[in-house]
Amino acid sequence: MLVAVLLERTGERAMVSGLMVLAAPLAMLGLSVERLAVRVLLVFRYVESPPEGGWRALLDAPRFDGAIEPLLVEHAALRWSDWLVMAALTTAIVFGASL
Repeated sequence: MLVAVLLERTGERAMVSGLMVLAAPLAMLGLSVERLAVRVLLVFRYVESPPEGGWRALLDAPRFDGAIEPLLVEHAALRWSDWLVMAALTTAIVFGASL
């Protein structure tokens, strides 16, 4: 139910922006967070309007048809309330695991 509420109340760009913030530590391991964001946006676009014939039609389609619609990604910084919630959750996890 929480996922349904999140998807209903949050736009796809805001959701991907949050994913980029949460995945930022993976950039230290060499993973491209921007590429991850673009892939997720493409999945959202595919789910909203799948091509005729399903995903197999994408394999037979030409690579480039001349019409490219840009993918826009918002990059939002964490607010103080976000940091406060993360600190509280981390503290709860650390003290909960030590009991």
